[in-house]
Amino acid sequence: MSTIDELRKLGEIVNYKEDEILFQQGEKGDEAFLILRGKVAVILNSIYDGSEIPIAEIGEGDIVGEMAVLEVSTRTATVKSISPVIALKIKEENFTEFIKMNPKYGKGLLCSLSRRIKMTKEKIKERVDS
Repeated sequence: MSTIDELRKLGEIVNYKEDEILFQQGEKGDEAFLILRGKVAVILNSIYDGSEIPIAEIGEGDIVGEMAVLEVSTRTATVKSISPVIALKIKEENFTEFIKMNPKYGKGLLCSLSRRIKMTKEKIKERVDS
């Protein structure tokens, strides 16, 4: 059985056209998305003036939406496709199983979260300094 077949047991393959919202900041988060093809933008909505603050671009092999799944909380950012995207949508209850089946994503997830925190801090600093 191929890796994609194994992954399909844990989630649903979804397609997005360019400029489509995968999820919005503030929504309840009960699924993560493994980007299989394409790129998405991670965007924060400013609590001060409602403006969009681009934080990161995420591509093939990366996961988005995991923070809300891990914390069982609302989305901390909006994620929008910046190209056509194919993703595996993984429900909260299957996310742990996904990590067990794909241990490299466990370590990668921690590295990704650390990177995103650093990028977010840099973006906020840039915004404050300007």
